[in-house]
Order: sequence, then C-alpha cells, then structure tokens
Amino acid sequence: GDKVRSRPTHGDTTINLHEYYFGIRDGKLEQAIPIPGRGKFR
Repeated sequence: GDKVRSRPTHGDTTINLHEYYFGIRDGKLEQAIPIPGRGKFR
C-alpha cells in the first residue's frame, strides 16, 4: 500500500476523542484507522 505522512498543524488532545482517523481520497472513504488511545487521556 501507499505510505502517507500526516502532519497536524495543531497539536492538541482532541484526536483521542474519536474512535477512527478516516482517510478520504477523491471524496470517498478509503481507510478507517483505529485510534488506540481513544479515551485514554483525562
């Protein structure tokens, strides 16, 4: 598969509020990546 680098422009802790990181290409869902840290930060 293709390797993709993601560089968020804002580093807060809101990513762990979601269960998946969605990869969209050409307006279509290509991949749903689980976020193992979901709910771990308090």
